[in-house]
Amino acid sequence: MRRGVYFDAWFKDQHNYHPSLPARRLRMVEQLADMRATTLCWSALGGGSIALPYLEQEAYQQVPARFRLHGHVNDAEFLAACAARGIEVFGVIFEAQGWRFAAEYDQDGLLASVNETRGVGRPGSVGLTAFNQDTGPSDWLPWRHYFPDGLHNSLGEEITDLFEQACSRRLDGEPLHANWVEVADRDQTAHLMDRNSPAWLEYLKAIARIQIDAGVSGIQLDESEIPLNALYYGGCFCPDCTVQFRQYLQGLDPATLPPELQGTDLSAFDYGAWLRAQGYQVYTPVRELPLVGLYAAFMLGAMHRTFRDLSAYIKAYGRSKGKNILVSGNFYNGHPEYDGIVDAVDLCITEMHATGYQQPWFFRHVQGLARGREVLIAENPYGGIIPELVQQLETGRGYDRLRTSFYEGAATGPSMTFPFGSWMGTVIQDSFWAPKALLDEVGQALAATDHLRGVTSRHEVAVLYPLADAWAAEVTGPRWATAGAAVDYAGVPDDQRIPYHGLIKQLALAHVPFDMIPLPDPAYRANDVTAASLARYRYVLAPACARISPAQHDELAAYAAAGGTVVVYGDYGTALPDSARAGVPGVPGWVAGDLADPTAALADLQVEPAAAYPDLYLGLFDLGPGRSAVHLVNYAYDQTQDVTPPRHGLTFQVRLPHAVGAARLWRPGHPPQSLTVGLEADRVAIKVPELDIYAIVELTQES
Repeated sequence: MRRGVYFDAWFKDQHNYHPSLPARRLRMVEQLADMRATTLCWSALGGGSIALPYLEQEAYQQVPARFRLHGHVNDAEFLAACAARGIEVFGVIFEAQGWRFAAEYDQDGLLASVNETRGVGRPGSVGLTAFNQDTGPSDWLPWRHYFPDGLHNSLGEEITDLFEQACSRRLDGEPLHANWVEVADRDQTAHLMDRNSPAWLEYLKAIARIQIDAGVSGIQLDESEIPLNALYYGGCFCPDCTVQFRQYLQGLDPATLPPELQGTDLSAFDYGAWLRAQGYQVYTPVRELPLVGLYAAFMLGAMHRTFRDLSAYIKAYGRSKGKNILVSGNFYNGHPEYDGIVDAVDLCITEMHATGYQQPWFFRHVQGLARGREVLIAENPYGGIIPELVQQLETGRGYDRLRTSFYEGAATGPSMTFPFGSWMGTVIQDSFWAPKALLDEVGQALAATDHLRGVTSRHEVAVLYPLADAWAAEVTGPRWATAGAAVDYAGVPDDQRIPYHGLIKQLALAHVPFDMIPLPDPAYRANDVTAASLARYRYVLAPACARISPAQHDELAAYAAAGGTVVVYGDYGTALPDSARAGVPGVPGWVAGDLADPTAALADLQVEPAAAYPDLYLGLFDLGPGRSAVHLVNYAYDQTQDVTPPRHGLTFQVRLPHAVGAARLWRPGHPPQSLTVGLEADRVAIKVPELDIYAIVELTQES
């Protein structure tokens, strides 16, 4: 299992300036080895969205002797040093960001300053426009060196300003901004770029080639959801999206077009002009626009298509160089739009929108979205506890809080990445550094128990994540309620989202281990939820699966007929024929659940605590035939004492698919300890003498 690091290495007490990351030092590699890191994300060669020559300088530029004295290296040298230690480094492509920075030039046309200008030399700028028009620094190679035939838009016309001609645009034609990375008190501009632009897609491929040649182990495609994310900000109505949406509509069956388009000549249809002619303004909430359902479907399909195109290109180019290049993306907060691209990546990396002190349900959600792949999760400074925690750590407090975060990830499946100067947003002038001794301690403990973790569970409860319903809720719900300012669904109360979210939270708090099973939207991915794939589960929970397809319903019916139990919460199969829905729930194997008390319908729970443990998480993992692991997290943090007091004599019973002849307790900082195994009916009875924050009970068939 990977142990990930959120490796921005931004400076303390300074803004985090996207997209170019600070220069790396050899001492960093030693620190990573001390904490047993295996994989770095957001970690190298980010400057491609400034210019390709800038990116090549990040990779290869000679480091002055003064900086060599302190171990500074260029990114290619850093990649080689990490590889020698067995550490994977993902180059990061900031797909949604196109940059222009204020700059100053000396008399030779070289940069005298950039971004933080000094009032010296000739004023100018650095970025995509300067690169495309060959007005940048004199030591940059020209545009035609990289693109001899130029880059072109959807009509085949050559672009002359990539910054302006490949970005997303509002209804009034103004560029959208990647405002989550722009620092307001600096002269810098980040346009929200559009992967629907053939020119931008080809430019991203050029970034990937440079990164692969420089020695990355993998490439992380940040902002994986472009161009869909433009809709959160009131777009996109750029020429490329206009042309492609027209082509999308022309490809539909005319009989299925909505009434607004019946009889419309689509040969020259311009969605933005059509909306403006009806009086719609730039700040009309996106969900209120006519045709938004069709437009969102077009954008979602375009997101999937262009991501797959880029991922396949990265893989193919890597093979041409004799390398197996890994691909990941930022699957932000586990939103439903990413389901259609999971099979185009090797592992899933995601930011969580609102980081909390206890959220095992979120970890289980994202692990399910990954469909068997490893997951790395990074914290986010907005809407959560990170600013508070950073302040606590600086005063010597909060250590157990941070330990719990890492162990929570290990106990639920993903790797909660270690912060190494990680992002604190554009307002706070700081970065997130954790005490080295703490990271070393946790990293070494996780490495010592790596053989006791995995992505395959022993859980008897599966919860269906109805992707078609989740996607419909995004289009019509609060997340798209405004234009010009994204409203993230993670901050919306559970009762305003689909019922699934509240259900999994209640299950986790009630000590019911579960797997999340994505229920595909047939419009975007073939169904893989079958009676055979569900057969290992005692219960399958279906929360408000209103849009379940007939084929998916048939598979659930076959699962129930074979002895499983389907628990239905809320609306189910509202589009199914009446004959298919007859008696559901009511026929054998189908029962009605209550979202106010979701465990009431689960008559035979897999785990039975002997007493109420309100601040405990318990997860079960498959270690192979005749071997399982029970992971325990203690959340009982005492804020007054700033410690998590240990629990003594924790007892529970758990049902497993194999006999148990021996048990061993693994606790960070302690040698393994044999435990006595008892039996309670069809369950194994375990007593843990002491639980600090985290422990693993290894259960084996052989004594």
